Amino acid sequence: MLALALLGAAFPLALAGCDGAASADRGATREAYSNVPLQRQLQDMIDALAEADAAAGVSFDSWVDGVRAAFARADRSSPDLGRAIIALLDERDDLDPGIRSRLIEAAARSMAKDEEARGELGLALTERIENYSSALGERNKACELLGAYCPQTAIAVLGPLLLPDRRGTTLPDSEFILAGYLTAAKTLGTDTHDILCAIAVEARMDGRTRTIALRELAPQATPRSIAIFENVMVESTGDAYLRRVAVQSYIAAVPKERALEHLTRTRDREADMNMQGYLEDVLATLRGER
Repeated sequence: MLALALLGAAFPLALAGCDGAASADRGATREAYSNVPLQRQLQDMIDALAEADAAAGVSFDSWVDGVRAAFARADRSSPDLGRAIIALLDERDDLDPGIRSRLIEAAARSMAKDEEARGELGLALTERIENYSSALGERNKACELLGAYCPQTAIAVLGPLLLPDRRGTTLPDSEFILAGYLTAAKTLGTDTHDILCAIAVEARMDGRTRTIALRELAPQATPRSIAIFENVMVESTGDAYLRRVAVQSYIAAVPKERALEHLTRTRDREADMNMQGYLEDVLATLRGER
């Protein structure tokens, strides 16, 4: 009950006149936030994230500024703030999903700078990703944070979740799994070509995730990726945007002469009038007519 105890101790501090929120916030800007009592830090974080209520008269811009300031204080705090946040999230299931998602981000920012705490963070994020009872927004955010702050763990945890045999199970949204994986892979220098190819051609994968894969493959001009662009641009799935992204990636991956030749044939065989018009516009641009 650590987090609940901390919250109970926080309210007298928050309501005290000379030690009120404004005074505490001003003091926090003059010294490391880790010197502010932990219970005050936790309550301050929750207050800042909860101020989006229009009935309270808080403008969106003011709320955004408050969130940024709260995250900056999390950056200056002890990893114990992150531990307290995780304890709170484990104990409370009545918090707004948006606040939960932002709280887990604040916890990550607090814990990431300490090696021991970062290991604890990796375990906490993995638990949320794999626990289907957690709020979806919190699980999606956990994928992104795992990639950003615990890259080695992210490769091990998120990579298998992108494989075909894991689909159909209750998982975070694929686009967030892929985003976290790619962030980690770029940090570690891990080759992403094969997994991106597998995602780009997987018809069971949602269009948003396939679109990310196609865009990421554009700079990787291999025979396999080029063949994928050619196949996806003529798919009959009805996803016009996905097909157009495949065309754009193809243009980025091959010489202009090859693109002109292949896209001309594709246009001539295309049955969808809108796609025909799009391909004609692309061809005119490649020919320098627009």
